[in-house]
Amino acid sequence: MGYQQPRWLILDFFAAFARQLDNTMAIAHLIQLMSEFGMDQQTVRSSISRLKRKGWLEPDRVDGLPAYRISPTALRDLAEGDSRVYHLHPAEIEEGWCLVTFSLPESLKGQRHILRSKLTWWGFGNPAPGVWIAPERSAGYAVRTIESLGVGRYASVFHSEYVGVEPLQDFVNRAWEFSELSARYEAFLAENSPIQRRWAKGRPDGADARAFVDYLRMLNSWRSIPFLDPGLPLSLMPAGWKGQDAACARVASQSWQAGPSASP
Repeated sequence: MGYQQPRWLILDFFAAFARQLDNTMAIAHLIQLMSEFGMDQQTVRSSISRLKRKGWLEPDRVDGLPAYRISPTALRDLAEGDSRVYHLHPAEIEEGWCLVTFSLPESLKGQRHILRSKLTWWGFGNPAPGVWIAPERSAGYAVRTIESLGVGRYASVFHSEYVGVEPLQDFVNRAWEFSELSARYEAFLAENSPIQRRWAKGRPDGADARAFVDYLRMLNSWRSIPFLDPGLPLSLMPAGWKGQDAACARVASQSWQAGPSASP
């Protein structure tokens, strides 16, 4: 489950903890913290280099020590993603829908592919060619994405209300394929419920390192899932839907996480 690769665990650390420490972490301190996950120094340094090349991190110094800081672009993206990673909750039907339509020429096929990918990544359903839909609260994301790609001439975003004729449940089942998302939620629970039950018994003395590792691994396995979840009203979700159970498990983990020390 989750990203698993060392660089994504490191990025999750920066997202969850370094943002509480002026967005910056000394490399030496990061190497010590990541050793709790079995990472050696070379793995940490090579992972940092990859994140730097991707534009997520940039060099800095802390108390004279070499360090890395979350880049302004990454800070913006992480802040936007927080609404889904930490605060995704089911919409109400009365809130309405965001409808996106677009038809990009072949000369912009690259932007067309990116737009489709970004809408999918934000939980939009695709009931028909060139038509994408999500709960109304996703409208701002759709507008920003279209503007960032420079394709506003070829795309439109609407606030809408569903009035038929097809039953809404049938329409939803046609717009979204829930089997993969459901399987990911179930796998998340299978992987993390034993950890959750262990910590529900109480926090033992000297458990900070274990809590840090368990919490960050849980966050790592969780982070990508809510981006694929449209956050539809629960009345429209398949029978036996585990999304709420998984979200509750993730929220409960806040009670036993331990912030890492900023110094060795």
